Amino acid sequence: MTGLSYFNEAIIAKRLQLLKELVPGLARLAVLRNPIIAAQATFWQETEVAARKLGVALQPLDVRGPDDFEAAFDAATRGNAPGPHHLR
Repeated sequence: MTGLSYFNEAIIAKRLQLLKELVPGLARLAVLRNPIIAAQATFWQETEVAARKLGVALQPLDVRGPDDFEAAFDAATRGNAPGPHHLR
């Protein structure tokens, strides 16, 4: 999935819950994040709490700029995070 996020902590748990319903058996989820943006620290903490409650392990993928995406996607693949084919 692709899209934008506006760091709304109130809907983090709901997003993860919906994703878990869309992908039965979801146990691991790769999450792109930019550690340079201070506001993402709160987002990440809330995401970890919600994921723990749902029994989902998070795989953080740090992306600081455009050149980091390829390595992040390679890391997600090596970490067995679900890819787009799981959503079909």
